[in-house]
Amino acid sequence: MRALPVCLLALMLSGCSMLSRSPVEPVQSTVTPPAKSEPAKPKATRPAPVRIYTDATELVGKPFRELGEVTGESCQASNQDSPPQYPDGAQAHAD
Repeated sequence: MRALPVCLLALMLSGCSMLSRSPVEPVQSTVTPPAKSEPAKPKATRPAPVRIYTDATELVGKPFRELGEVTGESCQASNQDSPPQYPDGAQAHAD
């Protein structure tokens, strides 16, 4: 009766060792598939519409999640614009 668990253990271990080997690769055919003229272009994703709420009462009764306060300096509209001269939030946070 003690031999049965030992035999089962040996069978399980030998069965698992067969899984580590890579499967036999199929024979490569000499016929090459025709080349595609154009690669498939990924579909462009459209940005989600954004609505900016400036008053907290506009959010009453609507589901939302507060992510935090947004602060920062003036952004450049394009790379050629000059860098910001003064922080936008400095006057609001000075009091």
